[in-house]
Amino acid sequence: LPKISRVIYNRLNTKLKLQFDSTVVYVVGRRGISTTPAERAINSPYNTYVVPGLPAGPISAPGEAAIKAALEPTPGSWIFFVTVNPETGETKFTTTLAEHDAFTKEFQAWCAAHKGVC
Repeated sequence: LPKISRVIYNRLNTKLKLQFDSTVVYVVGRRGISTTPAERAINSPYNTYVVPGLPAGPISAPGEAAIKAALEPTPGSWIFFVTVNPETGETKFTTTLAEHDAFTKEFQAWCAAHKGVC
């Protein structure tokens, strides 16, 4: 969580949209870990693919670990992260779009091997 918090701060400071699937899943009202292009295009103040900055409000109640991470993010220059293995929580962080795209393909391969999870 502290590294993810750093990514959020870094993206906000660079004016990049947050682009979190979690906020889109909230908008469409379902559980899940990935979204479709149509879902990412939905106009909503919670859709961080469409709206710059933080969403209109929280999408759930943060736990103590999330609050601590927001207050004490890990130092770093990452602007992207991808959870490449949702089963283990393995998450990869990077500063480049090319590496992010490679991590996204790794996640998509995991999803293809675990039908019905993503």
